[in-house]
Amino acid sequence: MSVYPRRVSLLALPAESTGTPIHGLYETLVLADAVVARPENSVTRLFEVEIVGPQRGIFPSACGLPLEVHRAISEVDDTDIVITASMLFENQAWVTGQHPETVAWLRRMHAQGADLCSACAGACCSPKPAC
Repeated sequence: MSVYPRRVSLLALPAESTGTPIHGLYETLVLADAVVARPENSVTRLFEVEIVGPQRGIFPSACGLPLEVHRAISEVDDTDIVITASMLFENQAWVTGQHPETVAWLRRMHAQGADLCSACAGACCSPKPAC
């Protein structure tokens, strides 16, 4: 039996995450309540959605579109789903060791039962493991 609302954390990294997929996922999940959730189904909200990152605040995305991080990952002790969207890296390459706190948080959330997902080009992988 699923428990609603499901807590969804959209991960954003300053200057590396692209804004459009994060904004699109946020809107889609928030608007799902208007389409699907119905009191007669005993479900009034499907998702609690927030954008999380290394620190809270507004910062430019990889393409310059502002992203607002609602909570720092240090403030998120539990979530049901983490979604990582597209990111752009210098020289188009992930360099290990740049985000140890974020990687540790992702591992902790997964160990606690969170589903880790990727969306858009965030689903593309390099030939070598990134983490």
